[in-house]
Formats: sequence, structure tokens, C-alpha cells
Amino acid sequence: MNRRDRAVIVALVLVLVVLGGIVALPRQAAAPTPEEPAAEITMPPRVVFREGVVGVPESITPVTARSRAERTLVGLVFSGLVRLGPGTAYQPDLASSWSSDETGKTWTFTIRDDAVWHDGEPVTADDVVFTVEALKSPDAAGARAAAWADVTVEAVDEKTVRLTLGTPIGGVLAVATQPLLPAHLLADVPFADLGTSDFARLPVGSGPFAITDVDGQRATLVPASGVMTPVEDDPAASAGAAPSMDSLATPLPRPSASLPRPYLDEVEVRFFEDEASLVAGLRNGEVDAASGLSGARLDELAQEEGIDSHAYPTTTLSTVLLNLRPGHKELRDPKVRTAMLAAIDRDALVSDVLGGNATRADALVPPTSWAYDTTSVGSVKHDPKAAAKAMQAAGWSKKGGKWVAPGGKGAYRLELLTVTPDANPRLASVAEYVQDSWKTFGFDVSLVAVEAADLATRLRSGDFTAAVVDIAEGLEPDLYPLLATSQVRASGTNLAGYQDPPLDPLLEAARKPGTPEERAVAWKALLAALATRQPLLPLAWNDEVMLARGLDGVTPRLIADTGDRYWDVLAWRLAADR
Repeated sequence: MNRRDRAVIVALVLVLVVLGGIVALPRQAAAPTPEEPAAEITMPPRVVFREGVVGVPESITPVTARSRAERTLVGLVFSGLVRLGPGTAYQPDLASSWSSDETGKTWTFTIRDDAVWHDGEPVTADDVVFTVEALKSPDAAGARAAAWADVTVEAVDEKTVRLTLGTPIGGVLAVATQPLLPAHLLADVPFADLGTSDFARLPVGSGPFAITDVDGQRATLVPASGVMTPVEDDPAASAGAAPSMDSLATPLPRPSASLPRPYLDEVEVRFFEDEASLVAGLRNGEVDAASGLSGARLDELAQEEGIDSHAYPTTTLSTVLLNLRPGHKELRDPKVRTAMLAAIDRDALVSDVLGGNATRADALVPPTSWAYDTTSVGSVKHDPKAAAKAMQAAGWSKKGGKWVAPGGKGAYRLELLTVTPDANPRLASVAEYVQDSWKTFGFDVSLVAVEAADLATRLRSGDFTAAVVDIAEGLEPDLYPLLATSQVRASGTNLAGYQDPPLDPLLEAARKPGTPEERAVAWKALLAALATRQPLLPLAWNDEVMLARGLDGVTPRLIADTGDRYWDVLAWRLAADR
């Protein structure tokens, strides 16, 4: 090759390099002239979803949350080993896989390698052990705690945990949806102090969103997935490219590589003093969504243009809990309890009080459950005349239009407990309806609204006659904790104090693992027995209704708790013109 050829080749290479540089250069390829000002970088607006609830959270942990505000935040911040996906299938959450032995007594879960807490620490088997032991604490209460009372937990290694059940049950995966607590942050905190700890005010979870701030007005949450890099560390920024929205966010660790980045850049949960102020907030655009409203409010708002109603069927039963301990002999006759139920028009309750956002309850399992059997549950019709005859057959009489218990001299006074309207306007409305129904029927009944914590204390101590409460039964029906004789003293979950030894074997059989056919037979026998006893008075299976403006991507499905609404939050989109 002569000198001239080499010169041509060098010239061509230089041309290609220059052209390549022009192609590779970003928006800054040509510096602006003095007459041409630099173009401004326009950032897309942050997508902030604002939901309103009544009440202010005080204890934001999966085992101490009681109020709607607390349980709403728990649903966004925490996650369990598994989660319920579409339909009734269980899907991996913090666990990547699970298996059981042939007896169904021993279950082994493997935790995902990429599962970490919002502070960057890995989720380990120790976290499962810590959470289960916390739920088994004498200070723990409720259906979730009762589900773990008979479970032994063991960390096999850092990412493997083994659960051994004292009595095999068929609903293990439903129990495994229990959100976990971080052992590395709480190991030195006694369970009795957990609810009032600093952690409970600003918790660290492993769910789709992380709390950055919470006060008496609102909680601010940001996505826990996706790498959030400060602007100065963003390679794209140094190359002259426009910074991304992620680069402007508060730096957070990445809990899960498998979680996609949500469409929402931020979630604000705003706290309102009462239902009226929450309704006003939705109307004036202060919030994009509201949940937990009473039936009358739901009907009113659902008619307004631009507001959509998203109804989630639940396993939450509104019921009348009666004190059936030996000291309350007046209500121990099943005929009396059946008459008290027949005095309540539950169809009108569903349509007029709950606005149709519920299903009449004829049994202690929802009609959507696989365990429900129409031929076994029967139906107590609204029939005040028949109810009055049943009361008289049980030895009751009327004096001055009021019912007098057997052996009594004056009207039987019935105190009906429930929560305050601020805590749960829907349940408070149900309680008022029950009070009115029983007054019309002839009971001398007074309604007493107390704070949720005080109500729980009175129910556990047996300091009540009757109470209108919500019972969250969970995704898998199991009535043993509620009604078994052994649960009156053992764990305190049989709050009614109901003792019926012939019923106990049926309760045990219904919770055992087995083929679908075997379990269906067991539940049919249990439901038939309960229909003649009415140990609790079932009123309605509630829908969880969220009213929202401009929110897409919502797919309602069966849920066990208000926080379960966020199972598909990563798909939620908010319209810019809402």
C-alpha cells in the first residue's frame, strides 16, 4: 500500500469518527448561539395518588393495627410469604416456593433471594420466626393471632423456614399471607410495647410502598421498587441527558428486583376527622379516593359524575356477638337467639343501610365460599310474630311492651356495644339498625359506642351483653377459634364464651386437610349443626367499596382485609385530568 492509499484510509476513518460523534451526541451536540437560548428541560409531573380515610393511625404494624387508617397503611407497606392472586390461587410473595409433607402437618417455605426490607436488609427465616412468636404472645389477640397458636416455627437456614402444625389444617396458605415483621429492628422490643413503639409510628416493611413521613394529617409513601439514584450520581445526567423522575426521588434501597416500577410516583393517605369531612375532601378534589364510607354516603357519591365505585367482596362478617358465658343464662337458649335474629330485617339492612354493598348473611361462612352449602345453612326469615312466639316458648314474657327474662321482675336491659362512628361509620350504622329493630321488637336496649381498643378489652374480659362487631374470617374458613370450647380460655378468641362440647368434633373435622369432597362433607355437617344453635347472629357479608376519581387498573377480587385492596396497586394508573 503506497503513501497515497494510506492517506485516503486515514481520511475515511476520520470522517467516520466525526460522523459517529455527531450521531452519538445527545441533545447538547450543538451549543446554543447567543441569540438562541438553551431549551428548558420539562419534567413530567409526578403522579401522586391521594386516598382519604377517617381516623389517625397510632400503631402501623401487621399484628397491632386495628383502625382502618392503620390497616390501610399495613396493606401498602408490608407483605407475607404468599399472597392471593386472581381467583382463589395463591402466588409467591416473599417466598419463592413451598411444600408440605404427606400429612399436611409440616410446611417448608423458601424465601426469595432478592427479598429485602425497605432499609436494605434481607428478609430471612428469622423474620418469619419473630413474627410467628409475636402472634403467639399472650398479649396478641384476634383471628390472625389465633391462627398461629398451634404452630411451631423453625429457621432451617437463612432463607428456609419450617412450620409444624399441632393439628393439620386445610388453610395453611391462607395463614401464610400474614404480613411479616423485621426481626433485625424489633428483636429487642417486647411485644407488649410493639404497638406504642417508634417502629409502630414509622414502620419499615417489605411491601410495594415505603412510608417516608407520617403525621396527624397524612402519611407519605413512595415506591419501594426500582433503583432511585440521586441526580449527581446519574450517569445519564453527566452525559447531558434529561434526568429521570427516579433520579429526583428520595434514595431508597430496592426490595425486590421482581417488582415492577408502579405507575404511581407517590401515595398519600390523608386522615379525616369524620365521614362528612372525608366526603367533602373527595368532592372538592382534595383526595382522589375514599373508602370505609357508610351506605348512605356511598349511594350519594356514586351518583356523582366522574366518581367510580370499586366493590371488593370480603370475608368480613358484621354480626351480633352475644355473651353466652354461664353468668348470662338469659341468652343461652338457642330459641331466644334465633328469635333475636328473626327480629332483624337483614334484607332491609343490606339495601337501606349498606346501600346494597353487602350480602345477607345466613351462615358463618360467606355464600361465595367453597364451604357453603345451601341445603345445610337454612334461613331465618324476618318474622317478628314467629320470633315473639319463640321468646314466649323459652319462658320470656312482656310487661309494659318490654320483654322480661324468665324469673325477672322488670324489663330485661340489653346494652349493645359497638365502635364509634368515627372509627367505622358503616359498622356504627349497622349497630343503630340492630338497636332500632330490637326496640321495635320489645327489648329495652341502649347503644353504647366505645373506642376500638376499649371494645376489644371489654369483649376479651367478658364485660358485655351484646356487641355489633366485624369478624374478619380470613381467606380460608375456620370457625374453630371462634367457637371451640377450648378457645374460651386458651387464647381468648372464643369471645362469646360459647361452650358446646358436641359441636367441638365438627369444628375440628371442618378444619382438617383432606380431599375437596371430604372437606365439603365435613363443612356440610358443621353448618347444619350451627343452623340449630345460632351461637353468633350473622347479619351481612360486607363489600369493601372504594370510591375513586380517574383511577384505572383496579381489579376487585375477594379480600380478607381493607389493606388487601392493594394487591394490584402496581397496575393502578391515575388520569391527569381527574
